[in-house]
Amino acid sequence: MTQVVRATLAEAHGVPSASVSTEQIFTDARRELVSLTTLGDVERASAELGVASSAPAVRARLAELLGSTWSDRWRKAPAKRAVPPRTRAKESGAHTSAARVLARCREAGAEASMKQNLTKT
Repeated sequence: MTQVVRATLAEAHGVPSASVSTEQIFTDARRELVSLTTLGDVERASAELGVASSAPAVRARLAELLGSTWSDRWRKAPAKRAVPPRTRAKESGAHTSAARVLARCREAGAEASMKQNLTKT
């Protein structure tokens, strides 16, 4: 049904169907239905919807209702150009984890104590 509304809106307003956002049309239709169930007369609306109509009659009614309805929110946003990932220069020691720092300190401490032991003898 959303695709039918999209095509009817596009035709009525002279825009390509591909440039009309189905997601935004669905969101607005959902809001309208929530409003109807919250504030409106649901029994009357369901009685009106229960009446069977022919396809040309439905098409004509949709064109009549949607012909004067347009929201810029329904227009799709232009596709964004993908931004390539930034290459970062590798720098020695630019990022050192705490575990590596502690390991180096332990190694340096062990080497210093070994040198001290060798010089004592």
